[in-house]
Amino acid sequence: ERTADQQQFSRQSQTLTMAEKRANGVAWFPIAIRDTEIGRGDYLTVEVERTTHQELPHQLRFGSAASFFSNHNRAEYNVEGVITFQGGNRLKISLRVDELPDWTRDGKLGIELLFDNNSYEEMQSAIKTAAVRLDKNDNATLIKVLTGEKEPTSDDRRTTTSSSKLNASQQSAVAKIISANELAIVHGPPGTGKTTTLVQAIRAMYQLDHKQILVTAPSNTAVDLLSEKLSEEGLNVLRVGNPARVSERLTSLTLDSKIQSHESTREMKKLRKQANEFRNMAHKYKRNFGKAERDQRKALFDEAKNIMKTVERTEQYIIEDLLAKANIVTATLVGTNHYTVRHM
Repeated sequence: ERTADQQQFSRQSQTLTMAEKRANGVAWFPIAIRDTEIGRGDYLTVEVERTTHQELPHQLRFGSAASFFSNHNRAEYNVEGVITFQGGNRLKISLRVDELPDWTRDGKLGIELLFDNNSYEEMQSAIKTAAVRLDKNDNATLIKVLTGEKEPTSDDRRTTTSSSKLNASQQSAVAKIISANELAIVHGPPGTGKTTTLVQAIRAMYQLDHKQILVTAPSNTAVDLLSEKLSEEGLNVLRVGNPARVSERLTSLTLDSKIQSHESTREMKKLRKQANEFRNMAHKYKRNFGKAERDQRKALFDEAKNIMKTVERTEQYIIEDLLAKANIVTATLVGTNHYTVRHM
């Protein structure tokens, strides 16, 4: 499946025109660079905006691999990276370089999706991890239930008070979820209140155990809905990734928004600004310069990198603090692989 998917993607990438790729939602072209900053691991993060065809739907999402390119020479002028933010007609892409290539000054810039190896790699990693745990019998109960080697169990002593928001069928479903030790399935036609049932079950589980709960769904739209409804129940929700739609409530739940509101962020911003100033000073040196200028340029880059190490430690502290305080963490299935939550 992976090989066939990759071959099809490659054929389309090679045969479609840029206008067709844009119409299919796999490319933004043209774009304009709006900002740059040093990101995690000394990688350069570039913020761009699509300047035309803004009404077209697209598939560029948080966590997607993408190519930042110049249409002057696609084969030579391109850098691969990962989209770290997408909202409206702007996105940020983390590039595996420490400064922008010269060709970015000549215009005709764009962003194009690359083949999604990540999903396949995560599936393979999950299968390998499951196999190792089964061999070692290491916390493998859920795996045995999912593979049919063991029957799921329940504890009927675990109960919760009924909610006036649920009908009798929904109350029964919540009771099943609460008593299940490994697995519970809720199914029904559209409009029968499955989301409402899940929200009340999650709220009840947290009230019973007071343990952090990871809530995940396949699409950003589904995660957004769950995040909003759980927040309305008075739970501290942390949304990892970018919402599919923009609203004040949803934005306030995101990791990026909560980082910006954290008490330690002001100092982090000052340090990041200082690092960018050192980088900009280093970039003023031209290609042809002597040893003294080369040494000075290197010293400026080194100082920027040292400051960014402090920035990363501060950011990690902020993220860990926010995670520790969150009752509920929400993300898409792919989003749960984000470095902030993958080891929860």
